[in-house]
Amino acid sequence: MIDERESFLRAIFDASEDDMPRLVFADWLEERGEGLMARAIRHSIEIYRNGPQADPTSYFTSPSGMMELLTHDQIEQLQGVARWKLPVEETERIFSLPLREFHTENQLKKTLTHRPLYYTAKRLTIRGDGLQIRDEKLFDLLFSSSALRSVNELVICGDEIPITGTITDDMGLLTELPVFEIAIKPMITLSGVESLARHRGASRLIGLDLRHNQLGNDALRSLARSPYLDSLKYLRIAEGNQFRGRVWQLLIERFGELVVS
Repeated sequence: MIDERESFLRAIFDASEDDMPRLVFADWLEERGEGLMARAIRHSIEIYRNGPQADPTSYFTSPSGMMELLTHDQIEQLQGVARWKLPVEETERIFSLPLREFHTENQLKKTLTHRPLYYTAKRLTIRGDGLQIRDEKLFDLLFSSSALRSVNELVICGDEIPITGTITDDMGLLTELPVFEIAIKPMITLSGVESLARHRGASRLIGLDLRHNQLGNDALRSLARSPYLDSLKYLRIAEGNQFRGRVWQLLIERFGELVVS
């Protein structure tokens, strides 16, 4: 169920050039006792509209002036809501979330409403941090989230874990320089891939990256037979997975040579 704050944020990002949803949200914040946040939004709109002609004596004239009055948490909640100029990397709409944020619906909603720029996300990278996707839970939350409604590219790559070691002789003395290697910890299991392949929400995906998950033939077959992945423009799966025989040809036949890599 969408709460009030989430619905206000969704309205703002659905009509990003219209300031009316921002002003309505500011009124709502003020009624809730968040007057400073409301004031920051209104003044940012005023500065945005008036440009260089804005009152230079206002301490809300620049983002840096606002930030002196707002807490770090408030600044995060205003990113993309107030009319502040966003860094280039944020406007590319590429974001990442750790898997632990998908523990419950309330936890995910709290994270996303406190970081509004996620409402603009097109590509989302899921980070494992030692956890794995084993069932449909993550996909249920992701595809039903109002905040993540714009996501149409999903990156679920295995975690790279650095391993260091040395080579010593029988006496325990160092004989060679330290050895640095990278081990791969899969982020999604066969059952996780099968859950994604049969999830109706997958029909909106245009991009899917599943590299470095040590997936076998069964996982690739489930993707090839999915009734919902018709819109894919790229499927990155060759690197770091373990398949053999004709299964690769099944992917090519389903998605095309220009899609699968």
